[in-house]
Amino acid sequence: MSAFEQLDARASPDRRTYGLWGVKVFRRWMRVSCKKWQRRKMIASLAALDDHTLWDIGIPRNEIEATVDRVIDSSANGLMTER
Repeated sequence: MSAFEQLDARASPDRRTYGLWGVKVFRRWMRVSCKKWQRRKMIASLAALDDHTLWDIGIPRNEIEATVDRVIDSSANGLMTER
């Protein structure tokens, strides 16, 4: 085996590991980005409602963000189920 083949053989696992690491980083970035987008969308939807409708569903206008955060946290912990 030549010196070049030895270097290439030693570098192969690193390349594969780096490739898997890159995929993991990309997946995490996508998951975090989707959660942030979902949060912004939920806040915008609730903020667009009038005060009477918010009162009917039990959310004061000044607690919209906290309510959305609680919903996201509870769904992430598996406390809420999707239909």
